[in-house]
Amino acid sequence: MDIERPSATVEELCQEWQRGLGSAPGSPLSGIFLSQVDSTQRLARTLLDQCVHEDEGPLPLVVAALEQSAGRGREGRGWWSPAGSGLYASLVIPVSSNQRLQELPIRVAAALASFVSVVVRGDCRIKWPNDLVVGRRKLGGILVDAVSPPSPADSWAIVGFGLNYATPDTAVLEGATSVLEEAGGSGAAPPPFARFVAEAISVVWRAVTSDEPGWVENFSVLSAHRAGDPIRFRLDGEVVEGRFGGFDAHGFLRLETDSGMRL
Repeated sequence: MDIERPSATVEELCQEWQRGLGSAPGSPLSGIFLSQVDSTQRLARTLLDQCVHEDEGPLPLVVAALEQSAGRGREGRGWWSPAGSGLYASLVIPVSSNQRLQELPIRVAAALASFVSVVVRGDCRIKWPNDLVVGRRKLGGILVDAVSPPSPADSWAIVGFGLNYATPDTAVLEGATSVLEEAGGSGAAPPPFARFVAEAISVVWRAVTSDEPGWVENFSVLSAHRAGDPIRFRLDGEVVEGRFGGFDAHGFLRLETDSGMRL
C-alpha cells in the first residue's frame, strides 16, 4: 500500500519545541532531537547513566527521533518505527515513590488517549496494559522502565511512547492505524508532524508532573474494556488471563479469574 509520510526535519522539531515547552518559563525539561537512532529508550538510559555517574547533565530530558532502527516494546518485542511515520520518544524523569512509578503508565496512557481523540475527532482508547487503539487497531504504545541507582541516589523512570502519525505498512504491521488515517475519516485537520511531536511530548510531561485529581476516572472512561470482557496478556514472562473487573482507586487493573479477584 502507498504510505503517506509526513515531511519533517530535526531543525523543524527543534523549532516547534522552542515554540512550546522548550521555551516555557521555568520548564526544566531538556529536548534532544535526532534524525535516526537505534532506540530512544536505550539512548535515554545511556544518557541517564552518564548524568548520574558524573552528577551533572541535562536532567530531566526527552529524546525523540524521526526513525528508530531497533525500537523496543514490552517483553522485549520490537517496535517498528520507520522514518517519517510516527513519534518515537523517551522521557527521563525522577520518581518520588514506588506508587508514583506504578501510576506513570496509567497517567501517560490517559493523557495521550485524550490528546489523540481531540486531534483526530475520534475515539482513542486504552487497551490494557499499554496500547492505544482506535476500534481494534493499534495507534500507539507506552513502555516505562524503572532505574534505581544505589542509595542515596534518586530513582528515575524512562517513559517511552510511540504514536503512528502516518499508517505503517499493514503488510508488516498488521492491525495498525494512524493519526492521519483516523483524522481523514472524520474530516479533522491534525497539526503538522513536527508540531504534533512537540505537543504530544508536552502532554506527557504534564501528565507525569501533575498532581491534579481525576486522572483515574478519566483512565477508566477511556478504557477499551468493559465489565466481563476477556483479557489475556504477558506480565514478567507469565501469561495472565481473566475477565475485566474495572480498576481500583489507583487505576490498577482488577482481573476476575476462576480463583478470585486479582490486581
